[in-house]
Amino acid sequence: MKMLLGRIIEPRPILTIFLLLYLLGIAWLFVTGESSSYSSIPFGKLLMIKLITLFTYILLAHYTLKNIKIIVWLMAAVLVLSGVGATLFGLFSVGPNQYLLKIFCLIIGGYFVVGGIMLPKNRRIMEK
Repeated sequence: MKMLLGRIIEPRPILTIFLLLYLLGIAWLFVTGESSSYSSIPFGKLLMIKLITLFTYILLAHYTLKNIKIIVWLMAAVLVLSGVGATLFGLFSVGPNQYLLKIFCLIIGGYFVVGGIMLPKNRRIMEK
């Protein structure tokens, strides 16, 4: 169990899960054709913003794994802010009867916060 937990907190799985969940959000937007969070932005512009953001996150993840110090800190900040956002969304925006979504948001939010904190600490591991 300890070995599995140690592997999940390494930089590569953290970044992979972050990118996959962001890609899943883009796929959901593409399938539904709307997003209530961004109702004032037209669908085409919103999709382009999301795709450009995904490309930026992929570049950040790539250079994070190459162990560039400023990029590691920037990606750590992105992960912590995303984790805090997911946690707050799970606590305050999800309805009281949606237990699975609430639990999922809290777990993913906590994972990204811990991952963002651990990312700069794992720079020594990435150097090996």
